[in-house]
Amino acid sequence: MKHNKRKNGLITLYIEIILTIAICCGMVFTSFIGLTAESGNLSSEVFADYQSLYADYIRAFKVLRMEAVNKIQEDLTFDEMQEWIQSKEDEYREAVGEDVYDGFAFTYKGGYVHSWNYGDYSDYDPASRPWYQAAEKADGEVAVVAPYVTFLSGTGYIDKYDILRMSVVQQYNDEVSFDFDLNVGEINALIAGRKTVYDETIAFLYDKDGYILSSTNSEYYGHNIHTADEQVSQKLCDTLQNQVLNNDGIIIRNVDGVIRLLYSITDEEGKTVCLLIPFFEVFKRNILFVLLLALVLIGIEILFYYKNKSNCSELH
Repeated sequence: MKHNKRKNGLITLYIEIILTIAICCGMVFTSFIGLTAESGNLSSEVFADYQSLYADYIRAFKVLRMEAVNKIQEDLTFDEMQEWIQSKEDEYREAVGEDVYDGFAFTYKGGYVHSWNYGDYSDYDPASRPWYQAAEKADGEVAVVAPYVTFLSGTGYIDKYDILRMSVVQQYNDEVSFDFDLNVGEINALIAGRKTVYDETIAFLYDKDGYILSSTNSEYYGHNIHTADEQVSQKLCDTLQNQVLNNDGIIIRNVDGVIRLLYSITDEEGKTVCLLIPFFEVFKRNILFVLLLALVLIGIEILFYYKNKSNCSELH
């Protein structure tokens, strides 16, 4: 009888410990579900805000294009067209917004007319530039070009932190292709200006071709996740490229020597939001307390077991 009571008490202890561990694991699992939901909400906000900006930029482009098409139909000389478009610069800048507008241009009669009045474009070859190539590839449709280094980079006209542009482009005919240049500030602020759940989180928004459109670290802006360089390490490239295996979920990754939880989700157009969340921050905030609670509860259960065992021994 005494042996059976001890055996039953030990079984009860094991059950209590297992239940305690199960409950604590459930608490940790629930915290990860919450983290996934918070990451998903942030991603949804970023996608929605991007689409809103995207629509605004295309609307502005269509207004500028409509006026330019009317002038093209007047069959102006190249010099006349250049003079006209430069006379519109201040008006365009004010209409579109100082923080967004960076210029409107198009190929015309074998040349390149542009609204700004600086820089030497006598040797400029539009066909060699990403905006023109994207317009050609779009075959008459409006296209948005990912950030790329501008023609004036390194010339002294713009400083090194202002060399990236996005463009809304369209090929009008074999002679004319439109190029509406945008400052990157609003796109970069989609994530850079957004507070994440954990302060040390590195977040990215990149397009289907791998160009980083926005990041919590502005130095990543305009780089490509398919090309390692002085800023984007090969390890980070590999991590971001392999995110598709983890679409809309969380897994653990070692990124440049730091253990992080990776969350990523890709929308229908191929844009991806990827969050690299510091694991030890999550551990300290969500797991450490549960772990300590589990140890305390298990300790109490063991203590009660031995106390009951001692009491039983004294009674017999």
